[in-house]
Amino acid sequence: MGKIPLRRCGGGSREVGSFIRRQSTDGWGRREPLGLPAPAGLLASGVRLVRIVVSGTHAVGKSTLVSDFAMSHPQFQVLTDHFDLVDVPDHASAASFRDQLAVAAERLLMLEVGADVIAEREPLDFIADLEASVRRGLTTVFGPVWEALRATTTAAMAHVDHLVVLPLTGAQSIWVPDEEDPQLRTAMDEQLLDLCNDEEVVGGVGSVVELTGPLEDRLIHLAEWLNLT
Repeated sequence: MGKIPLRRCGGGSREVGSFIRRQSTDGWGRREPLGLPAPAGLLASGVRLVRIVVSGTHAVGKSTLVSDFAMSHPQFQVLTDHFDLVDVPDHASAASFRDQLAVAAERLLMLEVGADVIAEREPLDFIADLEASVRRGLTTVFGPVWEALRATTTAAMAHVDHLVVLPLTGAQSIWVPDEEDPQLRTAMDEQLLDLCNDEEVVGGVGSVVELTGPLEDRLIHLAEWLNLT
């Protein structure tokens, strides 16, 4: 059995500022400024598609965005932290990532259609955590296990209407101490952004929006994208 195949990031520069990455039938579409109307089809028969997942590496403002969004839109339920749902001593271990991925996937699969929910760190994040851990030589995930984890993630992400990705950008990133392994944090960010371009994994997601820029602006941009202003 071989080790997990790692997906490397491309060498192109990343755009700074808030922008949209839209899915299309021929791959990933154009990048367009936030504030434009949401693509046709995201709102169906007057029913809002409202299962929102906020993804990003550690300490990029996910909890702040989720909390602020829920306060501004109290009809949304915030899903509980996966830490409370797994029994693993080290939440940053490979075993914890696998367990949290399983719990997160099951929860997404069981959500009622039309439920107003927002959550952070769902299956895509835990796959990225595992990839980053392998890349840093902290763990090993063998082929069959990796294939099963990807299949679980793909099935669960198909139940997500809006994936909100907060990339790690130098000017806006939150400082973390050395004991929290900034290199692992960066590696996870790179793996997550690669996964967001993997049509096999996120092809079933309704829309993907990538937000950068000041933390205080992200709530405004997200509400504009969802037509909730």
